[in-house]
Amino acid sequence: MEVAISLPGYTETLTDEMEKHDFLVHSFPLSEDQSIYSPFDYLYNKTLNEYQYKLVIDTNILHFLLRSTQGVNNVKTRAAVGLVAFCQLAEIDIDPALAVYELINHDEHRADEAVEKMLIFDQINNADNQQLVEFSLGHRDLFDLPTIPSRNKNELKSSLIKYRRLREWDSIYLIILAIIDIDQSSTQSKDKLYRVIDWMYREFRLSAIAISFCVVYFGKHPVKNMMKYKSSQSIEERLKCIENMTWDMYIMTRYLRTWIGNKTNDNFLYASDDRAFRKTLRLCIDVQITQGYTPYAPYLSSEVYKNITELQNNGVPENERIYQLDSDPEKYRIKLIDKFKTKLGIISIK
Repeated sequence: MEVAISLPGYTETLTDEMEKHDFLVHSFPLSEDQSIYSPFDYLYNKTLNEYQYKLVIDTNILHFLLRSTQGVNNVKTRAAVGLVAFCQLAEIDIDPALAVYELINHDEHRADEAVEKMLIFDQINNADNQQLVEFSLGHRDLFDLPTIPSRNKNELKSSLIKYRRLREWDSIYLIILAIIDIDQSSTQSKDKLYRVIDWMYREFRLSAIAISFCVVYFGKHPVKNMMKYKSSQSIEERLKCIENMTWDMYIMTRYLRTWIGNKTNDNFLYASDDRAFRKTLRLCIDVQITQGYTPYAPYLSSEVYKNITELQNNGVPENERIYQLDSDPEKYRIKLIDKFKTKLGIISIK
């Protein structure tokens, strides 16, 4: 079947620029001659196979987009705007909801500000494509925000504050605390990854994203600034770092859940400015595809890889999995969170 697709002459220049920034993470089975940055392929699949594409963005990219409307013209803002222009060409829907949830951070008082930012994002997302491309390539320093039908602010606010806590957020927060505690401990570096996974098995539950993060972080070639938490920081700074890492891992977990078992024509992508978390998510996707730990091998010494593989294959006895045995899992989780925060010296801050 022949499909006629027409794209602007500047498309190749834009896609070349997007490849340099490498924001996108995906689980598509691309051949060697295919690129995730080809608008033509998205349009072709949408026309021929009725596929729909949706992009989840992280908070950094949303922040850069909002800053681009405030006269900030730097590499970050231009790249983020270029991503929007690319998605317009490829007819990819951008979903900023999770990034906005992070901005609110369970605080209803921040909801009004978040609603305003959502509405500004809507304008950016509907701005003239050529202007966005010219801005992203440094050919102009401003682009026009169009006048578009505004969403009902009250309804939008209600949807954003409907749940005080997003599902699984507290659980991931606990896992982050456990990783930090083990990282700060006197445990030998080569044993820290095993300790994290063993803790998940025995005292809580497994997280594929958290394991992939630890494989990179505790492995042979950690990415710079993967661990945002520093013991030398103030208590407020440390709490903020823990929350930021939790949100990153939460959003990636949500991405995995939309992909695994998806039998619809919806196809999901994830975009992040954070190199460490892009690497984490890509590694986790490879593990899901292979259904085993083999993608971890290049990151680990042979001894560590052998140890965690044996742990994965054997697990631990069911009667030693404390979380599953507890009659009140929520209370148990809160107790563990308080325990780790006390050890890290951050329990007294509200």
